[in-house]
Amino acid sequence: MSDRSKYQESVAKALDKAIAKAAKTEIRRLMKSKGDKGTARAIENALHSLAGLQNGEIPNYDDEWLAVLYGTWYQPSHINLAYSMIKKMAKRRDPKRAILTRKRKLHVVDFGCGTLAMQFGVTLAAADALQQGQTLTSIKIDLIDSSQPMIDFGLNIWEEFQGEIKKRDELARLREACNLVSIETLTEEDVPAIHPGHDSWMSAMHVVYNDNKEDVQNELHRLSNTTNPHVGFISYHYSSYSLAKSVSPFENKNYQRLITNVPFLFTEPFSNIFSSKLWNVRYDLYDQVEKYVEDKGFVQNYLPGNLPWKPSGADCLIYVRR
Repeated sequence: MSDRSKYQESVAKALDKAIAKAAKTEIRRLMKSKGDKGTARAIENALHSLAGLQNGEIPNYDDEWLAVLYGTWYQPSHINLAYSMIKKMAKRRDPKRAILTRKRKLHVVDFGCGTLAMQFGVTLAAADALQQGQTLTSIKIDLIDSSQPMIDFGLNIWEEFQGEIKKRDELARLREACNLVSIETLTEEDVPAIHPGHDSWMSAMHVVYNDNKEDVQNELHRLSNTTNPHVGFISYHYSSYSLAKSVSPFENKNYQRLITNVPFLFTEPFSNIFSSKLWNVRYDLYDQVEKYVEDKGFVQNYLPGNLPWKPSGADCLIYVRR
């Protein structure tokens, strides 16, 4: 195994443990208020809401059970997507050195931040840049999402992740990158602060649906007009390409859209699913509620299913200012 493969395996294990620990804590808290039967019903309802994503339906992101189940299912693959598209952008913008930012400081406005996949992706890319001898002195990230449960669960994962990487000597650069990150949570009405001397990025990962198209379009244009970003990222399910493009504030002469074809940088990190701490958390949860759920086959397909590390059907639009 190469040094790079060993590094990625170490990162994957740290992420796996961090998400699992955060999920265990949240599941214990939520189960206290409902008991086994109430928990089973809440989980089943949340999973049915998540299943609607496949049909372009907006889930109830304010549901605390949905937030934790979404995070335990999608967090690994969305982090992989965020990290991979940032690396692709840097390579296309600077083929020889893949400089992350020449300004040495980053400001990222993350609209629809969810459980903070973009924040993790930025930090992983920053760690690579530091390892390559690039200089970074500040990473400011503005989190914007209407769902406080999603943000809260993402912050819990972030805290656990920082604890995990402290245990691993090979992740020293990643610790350094984490220490550069400062976070501010904004409402959808807030105006992001302007940070002169920073490379400005804006991201929107899997946020647009038919039912919220106008609202998302208005918000993305408002944020773009405010921050005038150097780089823009919009990710989506491949079937929503036209929808994603229609809300983009970057489809104009001021920006170049890069040809993406993003290769995902983390391959499947666990050759044996049973070694995944996160999978075991989900399996244990299923074991607790199995006899109380109404649609056992449906719940079984989701809870103890094989967790995706590669984003299924995901694609992205990447823009750089001309």
